[in-house]
Amino acid sequence: MGTVADICSSMPKILVIFLLPLLLSGCNLSGIAVKINSNHPPEGQPGGLVGSLTNATSVEIENDWNGYSDITPIVRHYRFKLENTALAGDGHFAIGGYGGYNIHQQYSKKIVVPADLTQSFLDKLATAPLVVSKKYKPKMVRRDDFPRVIIRIKAPDREVVFSSRSQGEKNSPWQVRVKKNKITEYYVSDSQVPGIAMDLLRPQIDHPGLQEAIDKTRVVSPVKTATVSTSPMPIVARPNMPK
Repeated sequence: MGTVADICSSMPKILVIFLLPLLLSGCNLSGIAVKINSNHPPEGQPGGLVGSLTNATSVEIENDWNGYSDITPIVRHYRFKLENTALAGDGHFAIGGYGGYNIHQQYSKKIVVPADLTQSFLDKLATAPLVVSKKYKPKMVRRDDFPRVIIRIKAPDREVVFSSRSQGEKNSPWQVRVKKNKITEYYVSDSQVPGIAMDLLRPQIDHPGLQEAIDKTRVVSPVKTATVSTSPMPIVARPNMPK
């Protein structure tokens, strides 16, 4: 079949006037159809694995918990850059602030994760199985338990975000968003892989006094809580006094 120019040259001018818009629109529609058909598999179909993340340039993690508790919220936020294949950055931790005991403790620290452990973390995330889906439904089996976990991996060619509000084992299932070339693809990973990857980092990134602070706060009576320190974490914000 010839080009639009070839077809037009072989037609009377009067026909060209009427048929040229149709020919051009037909070509445009054909191009659009090809673009649509090139998208990832339809809803509910397997989407393969996340794939290699060894070219990551930064990692951000938010590991929070909320609920009806005097220590709400519990916050663990991390911001890392890849430096010589190792994660290097800051961790910020906080407990309390919303509860009736007026406890609010915060702490930040510098963190460096060794290169081999960083590689194990990224390699594990790469094995997360995906199913194409924009529909994410977290597993909720308990009241008063609201986790919120986000793992954001940035690389030159794409950004991969794992997120979960699920009470399932290792926070499964997870929603996974992959953004590349300004297009975002949506998946669900009904697996424990992202949570297991997080566990690999915990010994290096968690604040050693945070869990102790949580445990002590939960067993101290309301009368003592106001005067007894609940953690070796430095107190950097004064308690919120009742108005």
